[in-house]
Amino acid sequence: MYLKLFLLFVPALGFVYVYNKLFAQNDFLNKPIIYSICGWSIIHVIVYFCLCVYFQAHSLRDFLFVFLMMFLWAGAEILCYWLYMRLSSSNVAKSHNSNDKDKVYANPYLPRLDDFIFNTIGVLIYYFFYLN
Repeated sequence: MYLKLFLLFVPALGFVYVYNKLFAQNDFLNKPIIYSICGWSIIHVIVYFCLCVYFQAHSLRDFLFVFLMMFLWAGAEILCYWLYMRLSSSNVAKSHNSNDKDKVYANPYLPRLDDFIFNTIGVLIYYFFYLN
């Protein structure tokens, strides 16, 4: 089961790169909904809630595994971005760097610290609905 969860990294990272390449000019997931909450934030909550449902987390060990996946995912995003920048001739990811006030993520290829907060909110929603 652990291997299946780690294999979810591949299509998820693929989605991030394909989406950001297709919607570079009109990134509707990166537009603020309320303050610094955007579509990507909502996706983080949903994904980690679904991850807990799929994994049927109920013990401390299960939740520690989910939190470990958060850090591994962030590390994978950073590593993939670094590799992409080193190997890519188009530097599409560099063109996403912006200080645009209409966007939450300056660079959607890299994780933000508040991603961990939204991931944790997804885990807490699962905990309160399924275990309380």
